[in-house]
This record gives sequence, structure tokens and C-alpha cells, in this order.
Amino acid sequence: GCSHGSYMGRTRPTRRVDISSLRWVLQVKFSSSDWKVTNTVDQSPYEVFGRFPIPIYKTNIGRKFTQQEYDEIDVIIKKEMEPRGCKSISYPKYLLDGKRKSFLDIRSFIEKHLKEYGTTILGIDEKKASCEITQSWLNTFEPQQGHNPMHTHVNSIVSGVLYFSCLPEDGINFSTWPKVHHLFTDIGLPITEPTIFSETEYKVSVVTGDLILFPSSLVHEVALNESPNQIRVSLAFNTFVFGDVALYEHDDTSELLLKHGK
Repeated sequence: GCSHGSYMGRTRPTRRVDISSLRWVLQVKFSSSDWKVTNTVDQSPYEVFGRFPIPIYKTNIGRKFTQQEYDEIDVIIKKEMEPRGCKSISYPKYLLDGKRKSFLDIRSFIEKHLKEYGTTILGIDEKKASCEITQSWLNTFEPQQGHNPMHTHVNSIVSGVLYFSCLPEDGINFSTWPKVHHLFTDIGLPITEPTIFSETEYKVSVVTGDLILFPSSLVHEVALNESPNQIRVSLAFNTFVFGDVALYEHDDTSELLLKHGK
């Protein structure tokens, strides 16, 4: 059977990014000079520079899903699903390849935000390369048993999930375990109240229509569906960078030209 226990079960509710009296302020441009907070201790001013942050991106499709989109989802759930651990997953793994007309608008919505994530958040030069969808699949989580334990996505740069049907107070749990993204890799500090620099777990709350984008190497978990009769349905996908992936300013022997095969 499915084990419901998990390290991520202790995830705290989503908090606003606020470090006690220090407030983390982001400007419209995500240049490195923007990531700074200031404060004073005993009338002595100091600055804290936040470097190497992990961008978790959230937006919403801003409309109800169409009947045509729901009909396509129903067909997939009834005819094209297979069990995978404590959830079910579609055996077609390229649902957003453009062949399913019902998903074309959804694909366009995701691609728009992938471009924003790649160019604005990560700073990718769109004239040379772009982050594009590779595989995509449907997930269903049945009442009282469906969940997905901590995992990452290999062979992917940015991963994402679009929620077709959510549970009350639903969300996706992120973790620094096994400390790959953690500030202090081998030290357990006696933390009174975690800050953005010391927290190891974070829950992003979601509702139907939400799209979440995050680095594929970031550990995440889908919590147990505790609903007595409601199913959770989501569309997950991976991406990769295609184009001229090179660091000419550092090394002119590093050129890598990647073309999309799908």
C-alpha cells in the first residue's frame, strides 16, 4: 500500500517574506543590485545581501477551464492513465506537444510564463536560447490515498504544474532536503523563527487554475489527498533550454547548440 508518512509533513503554512523587522523588497527588475535589505542594531546600520535565491513562480490562468478542455481531461483520465506509486499518471507524456487542439490555449499560457521566467527571472538571452516544454503529463490523486513523496525532476531545467482541480487549502511543498539548496549543509541550528535564510520547508498554496514554475532540482512533494471524495488533477511538465547555450565571455570552447527534437 501507499505510505502516508513523509519528511515534508511538518511543512508550515505559507508566510509572507518578512524577516522580523527586516523586509525583503524586490524591484521590478531582478538585477543583482536589487536583492538587499537594510536595518540597524544599536543605532549601527547594516546591509544584508541576498545572493543565489531560488525562484518559485506562481500565477493563475485567470479564467475557467473550457468544456472542451475538461472533456479532453476526462478522456485522458478514463482511457490513458496508469498507476504510478500513490497516484495515477497519463501514459502519453507529451500532452502539450501541439497535437491536442483542446490544450493549445493552455500551452500558449504556459509558454508565455516560461518565457517570463527564463528571460526576466533567470536573465536568459532570448536572442540566443529559450526554455521550452519537453515532456508533459496528467496526474490524478485519489481521495484518502493520492500523494507524491519528495522528488526532483531529472533531465529538466524548469518544471511546472498547472492545477485543473484542487482540494481545500491545497498546495505544493518545497524543501531544501537533502540540503542541496540549504545555507548550512551539515549544521542543525536552534532556530526560534525560520527566516528566508534559514527555513528548510515552504508550502505554496494553490487553487484551481494556478501555475507553479520552479527549478527542476528543487525537492518538492504533493501532500496526501485527505478529502473523502474529491480528486486532485494536475498537469505537470518539464523543460529544457534550446538554442546556443554557450559562455563565450568565459570560455569560447563551451559552445553547445541544442535543437528541440519534438
